[in-house]
Amino acid sequence: MCSARHAPLKCLCLATHCCGSECQRNHKEAHRKHCTYFQREDIRTKRRELQVLQTQPNCSAQDVAAKEEELAVLLYLVANLLRRTLLASNYELAEENYQ
Repeated sequence: MCSARHAPLKCLCLATHCCGSECQRNHKEAHRKHCTYFQREDIRTKRRELQVLQTQPNCSAQDVAAKEEELAVLLYLVANLLRRTLLASNYELAEENYQ
């Protein structure tokens, strides 16, 4: 991402700014790994998958435990991303550009 100060495009995580849609497309996959917005979406998906799995009559405890572990890993990643975002030097800039 170009991280232009007055970029017209901003990610919903407020940590990244793009000068245009081409810039955004070029960096989306790399940003997705460090984006709290996308990680939270992944958590919602894993929670839904876990709920569906738990309602299935032939579901094993191992399957549920594996899905719970995947969810726990995502929650841990988001906690670390949020902690770094709050400590990052660009957080004030991201907050300013959000408005």
